[in-house]
Amino acid sequence: MKRLMRYLFSEFFLIFFLLLIFNVAYLVDAWSSNKIFEYGVPSTSFLPIVLSVIMFAGLIGIAVEDWRGERLPGSNIKADQIISYLRSDVFLMIFSTIVYVLFFVPAGYVLSTLVYTYVILAIFRFSDLRSVVGQLKLVASASAIVAAIYLFFVVGFGVRLPGLGA
Repeated sequence: MKRLMRYLFSEFFLIFFLLLIFNVAYLVDAWSSNKIFEYGVPSTSFLPIVLSVIMFAGLIGIAVEDWRGERLPGSNIKADQIISYLRSDVFLMIFSTIVYVLFFVPAGYVLSTLVYTYVILAIFRFSDLRSVVGQLKLVASASAIVAAIYLFFVVGFGVRLPGLGA
């Protein structure tokens, strides 16, 4: 019982709970704002629902790993230590997300998502930002992610994504 109470009042659980609340609000808004299917195919409301489900799965996985005290895959640090690492970049992530949302339609899916993915990968220090090879790795990774999402939704489901100047 003592371990449960300490866990419920930990910084990790607070951030987890806030992300969970935001994700529920995001899912409810996406679910109620438009029709999910139009003319028998997924509409633009389908993407936020899929992303929300992925976020739920990730949050639950992280919470279970943290509760068990297991180490995250590929790292030597515990999940609660990641919070202190992320705290310094939280405001940068929030700012970049706001900018992404504001420029998604005017700049189009490809350009806005490519820049946003690059920034997020840089925030999480996916690669060495000081070297040319590291920058090329970030650009290649961001491009691959954007292309995969584009193929999944546009080719796979026929969802129309905004183009440049839409």
